[in-house]
Amino acid sequence: MLNDERLTYDAGTAAKLLGLSKNSVYQGLLTGQIPCIVIGRRKIIPRAALEKMLAEAGNKSEGGQG
Repeated sequence: MLNDERLTYDAGTAAKLLGLSKNSVYQGLLTGQIPCIVIGRRKIIPRAALEKMLAEAGNKSEGGQG
């Protein structure tokens, strides 16, 4: 059974979740900083990939203190 949690986000939703502008998210998608799946002309951001990216970024910042 599926829950109400979305598996992917569009750039606008990801921008709100990350506290970034939509343009910043699009730039991150173009440079590969934000992982995405391309379907036709649409770029969608998998929730799991976004969570992993944020967790890895948090681990890097914690490991650099010392």
